[in-house]
This record gives sequence, structure tokens and C-alpha cells, in this order.
Amino acid sequence: MHSYLADAARIDLKLVSNAVYLDVDIAIPCGLIINELVSNSLKHVFPKGREGTLCIELQTDANGLHTIIVRDDGVGLPDSLNVHQTETLGLQLVTSLAGQLNATIGLHRYKAIYVIHFRNTHA
Repeated sequence: MHSYLADAARIDLKLVSNAVYLDVDIAIPCGLIINELVSNSLKHVFPKGREGTLCIELQTDANGLHTIIVRDDGVGLPDSLNVHQTETLGLQLVTSLAGQLNATIGLHRYKAIYVIHFRNTHA
């Protein structure tokens, strides 16, 4: 948040995670995905002093399915956004990194929620 000069008094950052163990080859793309989605939120969804919440979740279920959720309650996402065919370098990077994880990407526009599901294995 400091890198983007985000005002911590107006943007509440919430981190939610259980104990998650990832191979380094999995953890690095996960970290880059989270970094890109958080960067996008800080740059675009809280304009002109708008207050809100940015939440990052990393969970693992009993079947070993990992889920990354990055969501905010900012201005929302444009209807024209297609995360799989985007002109923006950041979302192209997210899509590419998700591909490295054999992950699926879900997008909920109204609440600006990105959901990435993957397992701790390589193809």
C-alpha cells in the first residue's frame, strides 16, 4: 500500500488465510498474482479519496484445492472486461500465471472479486 501511496486510513486491508503449504514453484506465481490484483485495486478502484476495503484470502480445502480471492468494494469492474482476452498487461500476466498453475479464474464484476482455484502440482 505504501508503494502506491494508498492512504491506510481510508483503505482497510484484510488478510484471511488458514495454514497453506505450497511448493516454491507454486508460491511464486501465487504471490505475483496477488501482487498484480492488489496493485490494480490500489491504482484503479479507490479514486478521489474513496474509502473501502481490500480483502485477500488464501484457503485450502480438505481435498487440497487452493483458492486465492482478491476482492474490494471499490468502483467495480467494467462490463467490457474479459479477463481471458484483455489489453492490459497486468491482467495478461495474471492469466499467464494462472495458466502456469493450471488454475481456473473466476470474476464477479459487481463486487470486483477475482477467484483463482488450483492444486499444489505442476502439469
